[in-house]
Amino acid sequence: MVALSPDQAVGVDVERLKPRKQLVRLLKTGFMAGLETEDLAQFYQRWTLAEAVTKTEQGLLLEVLKRDSGAYETHARFRQQADCMLCCYTPTAHSNIHEVLQTDAGLVLETS
Repeated sequence: MVALSPDQAVGVDVERLKPRKQLVRLLKTGFMAGLETEDLAQFYQRWTLAEAVTKTEQGLLLEVLKRDSGAYETHARFRQQADCMLCCYTPTAHSNIHEVLQTDAGLVLETS
């Protein structure tokens, strides 16, 4: 997946929803704290957000996972399609990404 913007940094991630061997251990980290182990959709929203933030910052995933996710959630949009979760993240406070839509061409980010 590729996301481009002429005026802001943007990160995207897509993951297949599937049980993870290290799930309980991951839920103890800062970014994943407070999630329920049974809710794969909620887990993958946070996981794809962590990946999208990492890509936007061109940083390290393990460093992002140590942070609190609250500051990032309002700057992200999610779309679950079948057994996949998509996250698009921009660090700007007034992101112009409104929605992730499904079209005949695939998933499209609606912007203003």
